[in-house]
Amino acid sequence: MEEKYLEIARKYLCDTEEGLNKSICITIKISDIDNAEDKEKFIKEKIETTPYKFSMATIHTDQYGIKTIMLFNQ
Repeated sequence: MEEKYLEIARKYLCDTEEGLNKSICITIKISDIDNAEDKEKFIKEKIETTPYKFSMATIHTDQYGIKTIMLFNQ
């Protein structure tokens, strides 16, 4: 299911890398998406309410096994 969430997140990424801040990233917990009623709306709002734009998204698992979608700039 997380691959589907990643596909959704990638739809809301910035088309250009010009002017993007490379030291900023955000994460969205997969469990939060799982619990959301409208998963696409939840992901979209998380991305669009952040004052930064992102060009990359990946699935990240931290040292405690918590999976997130990480949005960042390369």
